[in-house]
Amino acid sequence: MTDFENQRILCLESVRLVLDNSNITPKEYMPDLPETLYEEIKSTIENYLFMARSEQFNTSVSYTNEELFDSFKSLWSNFKKSVRLLSNILEPLSRVDPYVKQNIISLGFTHFKSIIIESTSIASIVLIDQNKEM
Repeated sequence: MTDFENQRILCLESVRLVLDNSNITPKEYMPDLPETLYEEIKSTIENYLFMARSEQFNTSVSYTNEELFDSFKSLWSNFKKSVRLLSNILEPLSRVDPYVKQNIISLGFTHFKSIIIESTSIASIVLIDQNKEM
């Protein structure tokens, strides 16, 4: 297993930990909310990481500064889309308790974001080291 895959697994485990320890109370109209929420967030993060890998870690291409900047711009755009998607996923919760959505996004997603940034940084360092060895 590569370092990138290890980081992805750690990222998803952290998501599970945050959700398991949050104060989401399943309501009668949505009894499977925590599992559904977890699956949606997991899918969003997996898609983001896949995008990050294909955009940032394309080792067959030697990036110029402009291409690198465009790549990071694309990553940032995809990350913002992920934030909006998660916000929409949590919208039904805010109708029941507005603080729940705010709490998950402000505390949980800050955590997700730092894990994603760390994992992509670590993966890029590993790839840079691998390229130096070649």
